[in-house]
Amino acid sequence: MLSARGRLPRLRTRCGVQLTRVDDHGIVTTDTDSLDDAGFYCTSDQPFSPGDRLEYEVFVPSEGPDFRGPNLVLHGLATVLRVELRRLGPGFGIFCQFDDQPVTAG
Repeated sequence: MLSARGRLPRLRTRCGVQLTRVDDHGIVTTDTDSLDDAGFYCTSDQPFSPGDRLEYEVFVPSEGPDFRGPNLVLHGLATVLRVELRRLGPGFGIFCQFDDQPVTAG
């Protein structure tokens, strides 16, 4: 169902995600805290900066309350919009906006 602003609602769900800076080959593996059609929010022990371009792979679980079906992998490019220091835990909160429509593979 679309929200009043015409966007899909944000899902508060844990999905595995791998992030790689476009100009680097180091992979950061973490989980999403939330995901919608505009992007995702995750935590990382590695610092990122607003404006960083990332290649991502989001691994949507094949079984769960929000999704039932074959394994789903979203792949594409995203830009880091916001970075927050985590108050209650180590690391950084990172909001990434999709630069393109994610490519899905099952």
